[in-house]
Amino acid sequence: MAKEKKGEKKMKTISAIGGYSMACNYMIGTGVLALPIVFNSASIGTSVLITMLASLLCGISTFWINEATARGWALVRHRQQTNGTTQTPTAAENDSGPSDSDQDEKPLLEDDKQETEQAYVPPPADNDEPQLYQDGEMADPTETANTTDGSTLAPVVDALVEPDYAIPTEEVLQLPSLCKLFMGNTGFLVYQFCVIIYLFSTLWGYASVVASSLTSNFLWVPQKVFELFGSHYFSGITCNEPCSYRFGCSEIYVVFMVLFTITSMFFGLMEVSDQALIQMVFTVFRYLVLGIMILTTGMAFFIGPYDGDAHQSIPYYYPQAAFKLSLNGLAKVIPAAVFSQVMHHSAPVLLQPVRNKKRLNTMFGSVLATACIFYISLAVICALYFGPNARSLASLNWATWNGKSWTDSGSRPIIPILVSMLIILFPAVSLVSSSPLNAITLSFMIMELMPGKIKDPKWRYYKLVLITCRCLAIIPPIFIAAFVRCLTMIVQVCGITGFALCLIFPPLLQLTSQRKLKKIYGDKAGKTPYTNIFSFWPIPVFVIIVGVVFAIVTTSGMVTSWLGIDV
Repeated sequence: MAKEKKGEKKMKTISAIGGYSMACNYMIGTGVLALPIVFNSASIGTSVLITMLASLLCGISTFWINEATARGWALVRHRQQTNGTTQTPTAAENDSGPSDSDQDEKPLLEDDKQETEQAYVPPPADNDEPQLYQDGEMADPTETANTTDGSTLAPVVDALVEPDYAIPTEEVLQLPSLCKLFMGNTGFLVYQFCVIIYLFSTLWGYASVVASSLTSNFLWVPQKVFELFGSHYFSGITCNEPCSYRFGCSEIYVVFMVLFTITSMFFGLMEVSDQALIQMVFTVFRYLVLGIMILTTGMAFFIGPYDGDAHQSIPYYYPQAAFKLSLNGLAKVIPAAVFSQVMHHSAPVLLQPVRNKKRLNTMFGSVLATACIFYISLAVICALYFGPNARSLASLNWATWNGKSWTDSGSRPIIPILVSMLIILFPAVSLVSSSPLNAITLSFMIMELMPGKIKDPKWRYYKLVLITCRCLAIIPPIFIAAFVRCLTMIVQVCGITGFALCLIFPPLLQLTSQRKLKKIYGDKAGKTPYTNIFSFWPIPVFVIIVGVVFAIVTTSGMVTSWLGIDV
């Protein structure tokens, strides 16, 4: 690896708790607020089981990303030794042209076609150490090789050295690079297609949700301001449905969109490690609001019903079937359960600055476990209490909360008003923190498509390239959201790529990276620091099957729903 130059800025590291906070902010957003209405559609029992299964599989997938990252660095170091270069993987991939200092260096992340061109060099007679042959890799102990004259070589049993699975802090192997290392150009391109569509549509949706939420709940601000100047331009209008905004609403929506753009640029141009403290604050805010929602709804079971259709004695709830199987219901709960727990595309960015890499599995596992507990608790309590009256964003149910019940009549005490305002602001605040983090990930995905020299951190104009990519990741989705606000259809269609990001590519990386390292190092490939009981091949195969089934069920349910067929 390249040695650190004197005066070169070292990356700031964070604790595992800081990494946990950032992972929570990547994952926990408005998705949790859509779960209560989804639980009503698919039945509570069925929804709980699917959410728990999704949480388990998503958690296991993060362990595989940790393992694949460790194997990726081991493979990079092996190729550096083989090629006699200290070139970093970032600089090497897709290098458009060598500089004066690296003319003899070979790309490290190219696919196997380049390696297979390396001819076999017979070992000296007195050398007992295994040699490279044909594809530039150590031989698999179970294979033989053919020399150029057609004779067969005996298999090589042991590798020269054991793999180095250490994950550095100064550099990062993004998931597209891992896909290229272990699945070739095809895996690289397919992953890039899925992740860019997913992140772009996610950021598009984030911008629309934040601006429309602020427009709906803070319309009174421009109304009061204009009334001070004797204008009633905004008087008498309501802005409840973004898809059908008319005069006044569109202008306010754009103003809030501009404010959101400024905030996103401020955080988006910061490095992830520099946001540790503020992201911890956002994490506390998330759990505080979710806890208040669970507590106030739980108390309401013993105070009074939400409306006259609920159960009229303690506990006040809406009776409903515990288990129900329907295609349309499953098509709603499966993507909601999976997408509310997707952070896998950002895992390399999250694990890079963590000082104690041995705690990565614990860090990611804790995030998924905590989120699962909060998700199920909130969804079950709200689904039982609000029943069919649950809003598409559960936080909106608190708009009329008066401290004891939900009613539109009469004045409300100041404390319930402040609490309800805090809950209503939850979507906007949570997305203000998670949108820049996802934009940072998207910017790295964009950089992965560029020539290697341009994205080399040691290149003199790297900072300019980085800022440009961050702007490309932040501004276009927000610009489109300013004019196209009704996103239901595009979010459903593009959301299917989320299954590939967390339930298809991580297990594929686990299987292909295991095979690749076994081929190079034989039995010495051994276990990585992140190997656990879920690391062995039947489990990744099972997860891939589940991911494919989830995608088929979701797509089928979407089609039948669009056709008006209730299945």
